[in-house]
Amino acid sequence: MRWIPYVMVRIVAVFAAGVFIGIHFPSLLTLREVTVFLTFFAIVYLLMRFVISGKQVLRFICGIIGLIFILISGYGSVLVRDESRDPSALIQNTEVVEAFVVKITSPPERRENSWRRLGKIEKIRTAAGWKTCTGNLQLYWPLSEPADTLDHGDILLIKGSPHEVSGPQNPGEFDYRQFLAYRNIFHMHMVRQGSWQVVQESSEHGPLYYASHARIWTTDVIGKFVNGDRERAIVNAFVIGVTDGIDPDLKQAYAAGGAMHALAVSGLHVSILYGVLLLLLRPLERRRGGTWVVAILSLVVLWMYGFTTGLSPSVLRAVAMFSFVALAKPLKRSLSIINTLAASAFFLLLYDPFLIMSVGFQLSYLAVIGIVLLYRPVYNLLEPRWVLADWIWQITAVSIAAQIATLPVTLYYFHQFPLYFLLANLVVIPGSFVILLGGILLLVISPFSWLAGWLGKGLHLLVYILNESLFLVEQLPLSLIQPIHLTSDQAICIASVIVAIYLLLKSRDFIWVASLVAIALLFSAEAWLANNRGRSARFIVYRVPSMGAVEWCRERSS
Repeated sequence: MRWIPYVMVRIVAVFAAGVFIGIHFPSLLTLREVTVFLTFFAIVYLLMRFVISGKQVLRFICGIIGLIFILISGYGSVLVRDESRDPSALIQNTEVVEAFVVKITSPPERRENSWRRLGKIEKIRTAAGWKTCTGNLQLYWPLSEPADTLDHGDILLIKGSPHEVSGPQNPGEFDYRQFLAYRNIFHMHMVRQGSWQVVQESSEHGPLYYASHARIWTTDVIGKFVNGDRERAIVNAFVIGVTDGIDPDLKQAYAAGGAMHALAVSGLHVSILYGVLLLLLRPLERRRGGTWVVAILSLVVLWMYGFTTGLSPSVLRAVAMFSFVALAKPLKRSLSIINTLAASAFFLLLYDPFLIMSVGFQLSYLAVIGIVLLYRPVYNLLEPRWVLADWIWQITAVSIAAQIATLPVTLYYFHQFPLYFLLANLVVIPGSFVILLGGILLLVISPFSWLAGWLGKGLHLLVYILNESLFLVEQLPLSLIQPIHLTSDQAICIASVIVAIYLLLKSRDFIWVASLVAIALLFSAEAWLANNRGRSARFIVYRVPSMGAVEWCRERSS
C-alpha cells in the first residue's frame, strides 16, 4: 500500500501516539521542555525544508523531523488541557471547603433517584475566606429539588465541601474516577435541600445557552406527541441522544441485540441524516457552483440538528466528522474518505486530546472506517437477484463491517458479544432511519398539532414493534455471550489480526501471513501470562452496599 496519499492518516496517527504517551506518562516532560523541543525541531525543519531543500536525500529526514514535531505536539496538548495541573484547581486545594460558587454548564439529566448537572467552580470559601478556584464537578440533587429548572449559565452558592471521585472499590470494577478524569472532572457533590441558592441568573446567552433550551424544547415536543414511557424514551434516544428514561430491561434488550449504538446519537445517526440530504440535494449538484451549495446547505442542516440536540459532545463529534466529508467534495480534493475522516479526528483531538480515551469517539470512528473499508468486500461475497434480498444483504453487510471494525473495542470495554446482532440489526438499522427522520419531521410540523399527533402515533407504533422485536431476540438461547475478559494487549492483538487480514486480502503479500503468525504467538503468550497472574491464592473482601461479601481463591496447580 502506498502511503503518499494518506498524509492526514500519518499525521493523526503520530499525534494520537503523542497523546497516548502524554496520558500514560505525564511526568516524562514538563510543559517548558515541550516548548523547547518544539521550537528546536521547528527551526531545524524550516532550515532543512527551505534553506537546504535542494537535496533529495534530505526529504526523508525532513519528514521524520516533522513527525517528531507532531508527536511532541500531541504530548504537549495533554499537558495544556489537563486542568488538574492548574495551581488554582480545586484538586490542588488542601484546605477544608465550607461553601463554593459554581456555574451550571450542562443540561439536566434525570437519574433513578436524583438530578445530575455539571458545574464549573468559580470560588471556594475556606477558614481563610473566599478565594478564586477552578475545576469541574458533578452535582446531584434529590428529585424533589427543582434542579431541572436551572438555566445553562446560572450561578449558584452551595454550602458544603465537594469530595474527590472515588476509585474502584473492588477488583476488576469499572474505574469511574479515571473515566471522569479524562473529562477533567475530579469532584462530585450531593446538594442537600436548603443548602443552595441561585445568586445570579444566566447572563451568557451564547450558543450553549440556546442549545440547552432547544434540547428542552425538543424533549417537550416528543413528550407531547409520542405516547408510552418506553416509546417516548426510545424516540428521545434516537433523535437527540437523551437516554434518561430508558428502563434497565429495555437497555438489556438492546445490549443483547447489539443495538446499544442506536441509543446514543453518533456517526450512525448523522450519516443517515447526511445521506438523506445528499439524496434530496442531488439535483443542485448539476448546476454551476452546485457542489458548494450542497455542501453549505448540508453544513447548515447538520449543525442545526446538533444545536437541537443541545450540542452534546457525541453529537459534536459526529457532526464535525461529516462536516469534513461535506467540505471535501467542493474543495475538489483528491483525498480518500479515510484521509478526510483522519483530518476530522486530528482537529477534534487538537481541540480535546482526551477524546481519544472516549469509548464513543473510538466506536464512532471505527464503525465509519469499518463500513468504508469493509462494506464493499463483504457485500461482494453474495449477489442477490431479488430486490428485497439485495436490500437485506446490504443491511447485513453494513452490520458485519461495523461489527468487525469495532469488535476489539466492544469486547474490551463491554465484556460481551451479541450473538444475534445480524438479526437484530435487520430491524434496528431501518428502524433508526425511520425513527430519526420521523422525529426530526415531528419537530418541524409540531405547530400543526393534528398532523404532529398522527405522526406521533406512527412513531409510537414503530418503536413498540422495534422494542418487542429486540425482546424476542434477547430471549433466544445464548443471545449474549458474557463475560468476556480481555487485557488491553489482547485487544490490540485482535485489532492487529483484523488489520493484517484486511491487508493480506487486499495486497496478497506474504508479509501479512508472517504478521498473522507473529500476532497469534504474541496473543498466546499474553493469554498464558494473564492466566498465570491469577494462580496465587487470594482472600478478597468486597465492598457491596447493604451487605458483606468475601471470596477465597485457591492457588491453582500448574
